[in-house]
Amino acid sequence: MADIQENLTEALNRSKSYLLAAARGDQSLFLTYAKEKEDPSTEASAWTGLALSTYADDAALKAALAIKQFLLDSQNQDGGWSTKPGAGRSDWTSAPALMTLRALDQIQTPSKSTAKQSINFAFEYLLDSRYFAKPATRLVTLVSKGSGALNKDRGWPWDPDCFHWIEPTAYALLALQIPKRPERNKVDIELALGKAEDFILDHACKGGGWNHGNDITLGAPLPAYRLTTAEALLALQARKKEAKVEAGLEYLQSWAAKDTSSLSLAMSILALSAYGRDCRREIQFLLARQEKDGNFTANITTTALSTLALSAHLQEKSPLFF
Repeated sequence: MADIQENLTEALNRSKSYLLAAARGDQSLFLTYAKEKEDPSTEASAWTGLALSTYADDAALKAALAIKQFLLDSQNQDGGWSTKPGAGRSDWTSAPALMTLRALDQIQTPSKSTAKQSINFAFEYLLDSRYFAKPATRLVTLVSKGSGALNKDRGWPWDPDCFHWIEPTAYALLALQIPKRPERNKVDIELALGKAEDFILDHACKGGGWNHGNDITLGAPLPAYRLTTAEALLALQARKKEAKVEAGLEYLQSWAAKDTSSLSLAMSILALSAYGRDCRREIQFLLARQEKDGNFTANITTTALSTLALSAHLQEKSPLFF
């Protein structure tokens, strides 16, 4: 036990060094998808800010708060975020941006500045950006299935013109519940959360777990995937007693002996840890993937999520746990 803790501590120290070295900018720090890239990434910045918030030292805290400022500065006029500043309309990256902004706003600073107004604005955007069927589709649904079908469960799309999918819905659920469910627009948020959770549960695959979207196509059941199952389980922490959640956990644990991508391993560790399940095999695989400079892959988002996963196991807590 002491050896694994020592290995985790060493890995987290290397990971922190890598993330700090990858940081770009001055007062408004941002991260790119990879160190050799130049364009700022909302997703990479958000996950890195959350990962750095798990460290107690001044350098990590300073960088995390600089990322908070970047998120504030890059928020769009509609309250959401684009894949990168100036990239156009807001999209799915609004969820990790809001989640991280909410978490970082909990950190006490001498200035006592808060992002409350920006956070409330982002809540409005996220509630408004859920999937809504086009008028023609709604008319066909009304005629063929009745008015009750118009109030079906729904989640979030990757893009405003896209269908709703498991992953962006999972991120939005995390954003609305971390660090805790907000009091603002409580009725609207509770309704959105309930419908989104039901959407994920309704699309569980046969045998447990989740695909990217539908569980059945043209009458044929679709397979579940490790990554999407882990993301769905993280988002469903408020519904732990559901049979489909239990089946999803059993499915995720069936992957324990398989060394897949760093991203899928990191998400699996986070999901299993959130439910108190054993993830020692996944930890071993992920530790073996870390390079000498601290990265778990060239993708900075993956290194940030790997940092969050290892930190959650070592500290037995995480900003991603409800």
